[in-house]
Amino acid sequence: MAIKTKELTAMQAITNYVGNLKYEALPEQTVEITKRSILDTLACAIAGSSFFGGEQLVNLARRWGGSEQATMLVFGGRAPAPWAALANCTMARALDMDDTIETAFVHPNAAIIPTSFVIAEYCKAVKNRAVNGKEFLVACTIGTDMICRIRQAGKDGLMKGGWVSETFAPIPEAAIGARMLGFDEEKMMNAIGIAYSQCAGSITAVVEGALTVRLQQGLSGKAGVMAVVLADEGFSSGRDIFEGKYGLYNVYARGEYDREILLGELGKRFRSNEVSVKPYPTCKFTHGAIYNTLQLVEKHNIKPSDVAKVTVTTCTYFNNLLGGEDKVAPQRMPQAQFSLYYTVASAIVRREMFIGELTDNALREKSVLDMAKKVRVVVDPGKDKMAGTPPTDVEIVTRDGKSYKSGLEFVPGHPNNPMSLDDVIKKFKKCLKFSARPLSEKKVDQAISMILDMDKLDDVTPIVQLLA
Repeated sequence: MAIKTKELTAMQAITNYVGNLKYEALPEQTVEITKRSILDTLACAIAGSSFFGGEQLVNLARRWGGSEQATMLVFGGRAPAPWAALANCTMARALDMDDTIETAFVHPNAAIIPTSFVIAEYCKAVKNRAVNGKEFLVACTIGTDMICRIRQAGKDGLMKGGWVSETFAPIPEAAIGARMLGFDEEKMMNAIGIAYSQCAGSITAVVEGALTVRLQQGLSGKAGVMAVVLADEGFSSGRDIFEGKYGLYNVYARGEYDREILLGELGKRFRSNEVSVKPYPTCKFTHGAIYNTLQLVEKHNIKPSDVAKVTVTTCTYFNNLLGGEDKVAPQRMPQAQFSLYYTVASAIVRREMFIGELTDNALREKSVLDMAKKVRVVVDPGKDKMAGTPPTDVEIVTRDGKSYKSGLEFVPGHPNNPMSLDDVIKKFKKCLKFSARPLSEKKVDQAISMILDMDKLDDVTPIVQLLA
């Protein structure tokens, strides 16, 4: 189903797409990718529950009280839908291990998937209407597609303006919520417009390594749910939120806007197919360096004591984000997640870069910090000219003068080298060890099976209830 858009406003085209896309229109590959993203995002939320933010927000929700509408993952209990979304989305983003779309610099599903489950529970609790698996898969696919289109259509105006994907996440969250609740076109437009009025969040937290990196994801989920609830209560909104004089692209993107990217092939091409699943809990742009380092030390059995120096060659943007003297000895987890020095050093010393390598004790380990001082990050101007995500090359020079190099372009998780469903299930089981509270292995296996067979479910809400 391709949506004709030339004679429609962007808002009309998008609501038409959101309201009318059928499960049968989704390619088999897209359905599998969406299931994979659901598995991966829930795994990230489970592991993220043990790090700052999740428990604190759950406790706040309990103190605030209110109608028991949606489940809070891992910690259990139910809260008003906006507060559940705030907690669950924050947990999903807490470890920077949630999936991403590299070409759009978007973290889509830590916002989209927990919010979709919250809205499905809200729909059942308030409207007495169950959301079935096919409908849920369509909703999540739409959400990922929309958040990427919105970001990519803004081009450099959004990127250089300092906005992050979470800034605009309330819009697709509200759209898919409106669909699940069966809104007509007018009410759906109101939900999307109310979501636009709540768009916020900038890249400042990323640059400074602040905890608001994860909180912004939760705030977007809260805003998306609130937009749906308020529209359902009868609140109206402005309509020309994309292309108008005070619409998104004029306000946030300095007027830069590509309509074809936003609306082209709606219902035919799905950006969810471009998602990268992350094997490491760090900024995606460190993954090339981590993977190539692990390949070198394992293939050539390079011991930490063998290493004389390490050179990481990357592009200007990655260097600005992940390099610099302040990143050599990170003091907090968010700083370590955005450090080429620390992540490469950990890969050499521990031959691992997973969640355990980001604890406070791990960040103080002398052998890793000493190794980080041997890492040099340099810029290759040629990489700035490459389309997409340029590869990050690693060279390790040993004390006996030998040089080992690796520069694989598409590291595991990239759409051109994707992780399989089995790979993601292994990651899920690995994440369980870091849950703030132990989860029943039997219930976890049951939840995984339900996700794999989601298109056969009459009601998706038991999935999250098994993980609380």
